[in-house]
Amino acid sequence: MGTAIVTGLFTLIAALSVQWLQSRRQRAKEHEARLWERQAKTYVTLIQYQGGGMADEANSATSQELAVRDEISAEAAAYASREVLDLWQKSARASWELSEYVMDNWPEFSDENSDEQAVRRAMEGDTRFSSLRSAREDARRRLSQRVREELGSMGS
Repeated sequence: MGTAIVTGLFTLIAALSVQWLQSRRQRAKEHEARLWERQAKTYVTLIQYQGGGMADEANSATSQELAVRDEISAEAAAYASREVLDLWQKSARASWELSEYVMDNWPEFSDENSDEQAVRRAMEGDTRFSSLRSAREDARRRLSQRVREELGSMGS
């Protein structure tokens, strides 16, 4: 009879231990899934907001752009990798440099009464404009690629 009680207790302890371990693993998986979802949401926001007003150097950013940048930066500091955060800033900086160049060289671009097609043709013929636009597109592509890599490795 004593052996049966010991065997029963051992079986009960083993069953409870297995159940506890499975529950702990499940909670860890759920926590990891929540973090992945939060990081994915943050990365989508970073891709969505790559404009020049998001660059740290953007001294001409509006108060609204600054508020958005501060909010996004705080979220990114919590959930984004250092590499993605750096690529986001590089992309924003490239957009800012392009915007500054356009406003310095074609201030009429923002004028509703200007001949937009003529301004665009002038821009297309400008090698510095083309270089800045290529740099912006390259920075955006690198950010998107890195985000896909990170989310892909986390989701699997």
